[in-house]
Amino acid sequence: MRSGSLPVFVCTLVVALLLATEAGAYPITINAGATTLRFRLDGVLRDGSTGPLTVDLSAATHTVSFGNSVSNAAGAAGFFRFVVGTTGQITNVVNWNNGPTAAATASGSVLTFNNATIAIDPGLYAGRHSLPNEGGSSKGPRTVTLVPDLLYVLSVNYGWTIPAAGGYPAAAGYFHFVVNAAGQVAHVLNALSDTPSAAAVGDGATLRFNNVDIIVDPGLYAGFWGVSTFGFSQYGLQTITLVPEIFYSANIGYGFDFAGATTTVSFVVDSVGAVGQVTRVINSLTGATSASAVGVGNRLLFHNATIQIEPGLYAGPYTVRANVPRTGPGAVVLIPDMPYTVDLGAAYDLAAGSSRFAFTLDSAGRIARVLRYPSGNPSAAATGDGGALNFNNAPIDVDPQLYTARYYVGAAAVSLYGRTTVVLVPDLLYRLRNGSSETSPTAASHCFFALDATGRVGQIVNAVTGGPSLAATPTSTGLALNNVQVFVDPGGFTAAYTLGAYSSDRGPVSHVLIPDLLTPLTASSQKGTFVPNLTGVTPPSLLLTISGVPYLFSLRVGQTPVPTAIDPSALLRGATNQALVISGSGFESGATVAFGGDGITVNSITYQGATALSANVSIDQTATPGPRDVTVTNPTGQSGTGSGLLTILAPQPPTVTAVAPNTLTQEDANQVLAVTGTHFEAGATVAVSGGGITVHGATIESDTRLSVTVSVAYATTPGPRNLTVTNPNGLSGAGSGLLTILAHAPTVTAVAPNTLIQGMSGQRLTIDGSHFAAGAGVTVGGGGITVLSVAVVNDRQLAVTVSVAPAATAGARTVVVTNPDGLSGSGAGLLTIRTPQQVLNALSAQVAAFLAAGEIRNAGIANSLQVSLDNAARKIGQNNEAARGMLESLLNKLDAYTRGGQITQPVREALAPQVRLLISLLP
Repeated sequence: MRSGSLPVFVCTLVVALLLATEAGAYPITINAGATTLRFRLDGVLRDGSTGPLTVDLSAATHTVSFGNSVSNAAGAAGFFRFVVGTTGQITNVVNWNNGPTAAATASGSVLTFNNATIAIDPGLYAGRHSLPNEGGSSKGPRTVTLVPDLLYVLSVNYGWTIPAAGGYPAAAGYFHFVVNAAGQVAHVLNALSDTPSAAAVGDGATLRFNNVDIIVDPGLYAGFWGVSTFGFSQYGLQTITLVPEIFYSANIGYGFDFAGATTTVSFVVDSVGAVGQVTRVINSLTGATSASAVGVGNRLLFHNATIQIEPGLYAGPYTVRANVPRTGPGAVVLIPDMPYTVDLGAAYDLAAGSSRFAFTLDSAGRIARVLRYPSGNPSAAATGDGGALNFNNAPIDVDPQLYTARYYVGAAAVSLYGRTTVVLVPDLLYRLRNGSSETSPTAASHCFFALDATGRVGQIVNAVTGGPSLAATPTSTGLALNNVQVFVDPGGFTAAYTLGAYSSDRGPVSHVLIPDLLTPLTASSQKGTFVPNLTGVTPPSLLLTISGVPYLFSLRVGQTPVPTAIDPSALLRGATNQALVISGSGFESGATVAFGGDGITVNSITYQGATALSANVSIDQTATPGPRDVTVTNPTGQSGTGSGLLTILAPQPPTVTAVAPNTLTQEDANQVLAVTGTHFEAGATVAVSGGGITVHGATIESDTRLSVTVSVAYATTPGPRNLTVTNPNGLSGAGSGLLTILAHAPTVTAVAPNTLIQGMSGQRLTIDGSHFAAGAGVTVGGGGITVLSVAVVNDRQLAVTVSVAPAATAGARTVVVTNPDGLSGSGAGLLTIRTPQQVLNALSAQVAAFLAAGEIRNAGIANSLQVSLDNAARKIGQNNEAARGMLESLLNKLDAYTRGGQITQPVREALAPQVRLLISLLP
């Protein structure tokens, strides 16, 4: 039987060690030797380690696993156990079934892993493969040092599992192999069935991949494709080498999932003959048979569908993903059952929208639906008409007003001058630019606008900030460019120069520009850029050095800045990288900021407009507390001062006065605590004393309140804890004993066996649950059941021996476990008491089920068995001797009918043991 869950193949490299020494814990040294796999130790090394190390362990049985806890019917597992005795010595090391193991050797308090080096030879297979907890995947042959006598998982295709579908069994991207006590690869098993696997073979101390070649034939499809672990850059017909019995995914184009469709199909290669066969091709999202491709012999054939794209009056370029750019009508060959995107021009995506939309083809190659990208909602950009995709078109009016230079709209590769009408596709995002392609970290020569489903222009968006742009304004029929008059004086420069998209000029000139867009000023081979605003341009001048001679191009007359307020108006001494917003008027791009007094460093200034600057500042630990003046200076030299706008404060240490809730229980996860106190600062951290409590993060709500999320480990020591808050400046304060950790009450989840019969004596039960403590007691509700003994196997399991009185009341019972501290937990109805008559009635019903299943050859035989069962049931309690004789006669019948072939062996095996048990219980 399989136990545990599938392994996690990608593990964190952080080793989390729980080193809090508890009462009854002993230092145990683990020597991992040469093995490079990370190992886990139950409850202590949950994230794994490579050793050597020393950990404190309790006197109990502990489990070591290597990235997996898999066991199989062949008698192998990915883990072993060892026992720490009450003196702190390791008393024995056993396998998963408590038998002898060669995995490790114990000497006193030292556990040493035995090592075995094996070679992994993938042959011609060029993809990736990895072992769990190995810290990455590899290609090609290599050697690994493992621990013998264990079962390992080898991932060939990232460790995925694909479900059963269409009559085919499930398949996985990995297989199991065993390294025996001699360090040899003993056998290779299918990860899902535990049967011998065709994926690889063990050859002494070498694990060899079995390889098969398959041909991937995309037909007329001209885009790119890839097979998982091999990359995504293949085109056309290819032969690739794969490992049989492993499932793979084939990615068409970019390999994305969108609105219920995927560009990925999955397939499995078997080991028939010298060349593998593609056994099935299914949709990776639904598990259903895919219309995208088919497996024929050793070939994976892409299905092809030709569709016609009609853009109508739209004259710009567009691209079908994984195909080629085009303009105008045309046919493209695609693969059905896959999502595709159509990109208009350069395909921009912003919060305001996207300049691409998606469509899907059904299995017949018809347009199934047209969707917005990336939301997946229906799109008005195009309409599907059978095998044709027709762009919907919307004419918009572009009014440049006084702007006379060239500009560009959308993806059309032509210059526009003056007022014009352009044909665009609705429900998409477009770019408006001023004739230049200039871009800087703070500004760009273009902005974006979106057309809604009716073809109307929505908000105009700044290409850098994502906020509203001043470049244009939507109108009822399209959009109008906003205008600003700019005067340029080149000073002593007398040669030709160019402003934005205008032709060359000489001397002073006035031009109309588009505000909020980056505009170049070019003279000879030198160039500067500026951003016009609605009242003029910023900066007022540009210094260009041309052939070694500096020239100052004056763009407009500067203004006098007037700072009036700062937000926040106070900062603590020692604060670093604090953001301030300076409000006022007359600010220009490139303005500088200075503060009066000592200890304030201005790290950066960002121009937000004529009325606002943002500044990043740091305050020295020794800065003098008190009010400070702020001075703003524009690039033209004009400056203005705001008196006492910023106050420097001396920081004080935080205090912690209360925590709510003030109690947590072992195993509480992601609990939010409200912490109150004083002088909390942004970026403050929280720590809880003692071990076993993880602080996930703190949120500062005010200077007197914060919230912190914590988790309590399973075995955390109960008792009071201190909570400490530390501000970024290093000052801290603690609240003593404000938080108390409570012990977790035991839980009862299962009892095995879960049914007993009246009169049973000395019956052993296994009780599963959690938080069982040494000395725990067990009671069973309802009376008539005597608990003879209780043994605590571990904190999650008890071994209990009970006797059932012959007159115990039949029915469901509640099992209660009580720890020595008085905390208890119960499992309602987990144990059922049955009368002998109920058992016989159940056997009679089982006979009827066997007859219906064909396990009993005819109704007469079944009737004979049922009559014996019914008669014995009536006699029990009235004439037990007669009932015993009837049941012994029934045993003889079962033997005779089995030998005669009237009933099958499973019938006898199901009925005879229970009949014998009833005979033994009769007084």
